[in-house]
Amino acid sequence: MRGLTPNYAPERGRALALVSYVIEILVCFFMTLRNQINLLITTLMILFISALLFLEVDASRRSIREEMEGSTRITVQLLGTMMHDVVSNGQAVTPKLLVEFMNRVGRVRAHDIALYNAADLLVYKSPPFQYKAGHYAPLWFAEWVTPQASPVSIEFPGGHMVIAPDASRSVVDAWDELQKILWLVLAFFVLVNAVLYVIVGRALAPLRDLILGLEQMERKEFHTRLPNWRMREMALLGRAFNRMAQAVEESFLIKKAAARTAQELQDSREVSALIQSHLEDERRNLARELHDELGQSVTAVRTIATTIAQQSAATHPEMTERAQAIVSVSGTMYDAMHRMVRQLRPLALDNLGLSEALNDLVRTHRNLYPEHHLLITLVGDLEALPDFLRITVYRVVQECLTNTVRHAEAETIEVTVTAQPQELTIRVADDGRGMALDEMKDNRFGVLGMRERVQALGGRFDVTSTPGQGFCVEVFLPLGGPS
Repeated sequence: MRGLTPNYAPERGRALALVSYVIEILVCFFMTLRNQINLLITTLMILFISALLFLEVDASRRSIREEMEGSTRITVQLLGTMMHDVVSNGQAVTPKLLVEFMNRVGRVRAHDIALYNAADLLVYKSPPFQYKAGHYAPLWFAEWVTPQASPVSIEFPGGHMVIAPDASRSVVDAWDELQKILWLVLAFFVLVNAVLYVIVGRALAPLRDLILGLEQMERKEFHTRLPNWRMREMALLGRAFNRMAQAVEESFLIKKAAARTAQELQDSREVSALIQSHLEDERRNLARELHDELGQSVTAVRTIATTIAQQSAATHPEMTERAQAIVSVSGTMYDAMHRMVRQLRPLALDNLGLSEALNDLVRTHRNLYPEHHLLITLVGDLEALPDFLRITVYRVVQECLTNTVRHAEAETIEVTVTAQPQELTIRVADDGRGMALDEMKDNRFGVLGMRERVQALGGRFDVTSTPGQGFCVEVFLPLGGPS
């Protein structure tokens, strides 16, 4: 047996797999709503038909029992009356006389009659059935409906007669009637199930469209809509689905438009950052050209004019005066050139760093506007910032100071630049006249340019102002942004 086990194991495994597969198919089949409804209706019909057949069989059993009991009583009374008449006529009841009588009577339905003489020998037995001869009901049905009845024995001087109930013909009649009912019930059962299957299928047909619509929605085909079904519940379901699809489609379109707008904004910021980068490069080059070329030329002119003034002081007073005028004008030109260079690109930013450039900007502002009390606070390592952040910080502070001078009428200006590990903060606040934010025009006060520059770097630009309570600009720039 141990040697046979490996040979049988694969076949047993395949058989179990086949059974499992069949069970899975049946489960999937009956899991559909249509089949479940039909299965429920079929089960109820089977229960109803079973109850109906049970009642029919029980009625047949009671009918056969009553027929057997009544027939037995009639047969016994008939034979008893016949024997009494024979005795009344002065004759003796003999087996021969009874045999002649039974031959004339013939087969008695529902009974087997046997006649025995005094020696207990069988001298007569009921002839075979002529009614539905050879036709019998199934054994299980016969055992179910045949009543339990004991034979009746009638004694007479020459022997005895045994009357045994035989319900086989009544059972056959009951079985034939039951078969007719069974065929009728079966036809009705098949017809009702077929009609119900079609009706349920049509009633549930919208569910297929609903499932298809949900699958299309899953594939992001949000334009999907369901038809207006006639059935009220399905119509409500379809309208709810269409409203949901409409809302999802609108939301999808809004999100798509928002994503497209965000992408366009990001592209715009990248372009803006690129433009600012190129602009700063051009400003740097122009500042260097002004500083190196024009600055040297102006310095040379001033030096030559100073030499002329010194050499002609004794001999040519008029020439000295003109030379001094050239020295004065060249000095003014040199200062104007330096202011232009500082506006274009502070050379201190490239040569000395951001901290020194901001301090130089503040010193220049103090010299130009001594009426302002200007405070500057620098926190953190500003020299470790990349170039694009350093120039942004400088331009924001420069623009804020320019706006304050032009519009704020402030006495005190506070500039704070803080470099933290993850964020750079710029805060420029004054105690000027301030204004309502809805009255402020970005283009007029340079806010739009600062905002675009900051947002191009992924930062946040906030402005707070109240009439009579000053103006405050706060900028938050993430460190590690675009380079």
